[in-house]
Amino acid sequence: MNKRWESMDSIDLVTGDLVLTNDWCCTKSIDSTSLFNHVGESYQLIDPLSITGYWYNNPEFRYYHTSYEHFAGTDVADSAVGVNNRSNMILLTDSLMKYYVPGSYTTFGNDGKRFGQDVNLLPNQSVSDSVAQALSNLGHQLPIYLDLDFSKE
Repeated sequence: MNKRWESMDSIDLVTGDLVLTNDWCCTKSIDSTSLFNHVGESYQLIDPLSITGYWYNNPEFRYYHTSYEHFAGTDVADSAVGVNNRSNMILLTDSLMKYYVPGSYTTFGNDGKRFGQDVNLLPNQSVSDSVAQALSNLGHQLPIYLDLDFSKE
């Protein structure tokens, strides 16, 4: 059994609210549906964005892309293929979805103009120039976050 499936199976042992975030290596919503529905019946993991389609190298999803590629063995600054996939996702259990603040799900450093380009191509309208450069230097994943408002009880 592959390591990713083993990890998903272990979630069956957990009870209560759950926020699950990871680099899922999914290239389309069908991949994520198969992966997330594999979890036991006690949990329904929900993608707050609920976007469907083929994410990889698809400009329609440029605002949601979280990863970018570089050519192997070359200088990161000179080799960007660009932001082109939504592989990082935050998933919530149904019990937490009522606290999700719509529109708060954010890919830090992606202003929607990064498709096929590095995050440090200026101007980046979502972060400062120095932060864009730091994100580019760090690797091929952009941080993601969302807001939960627990005062909605």
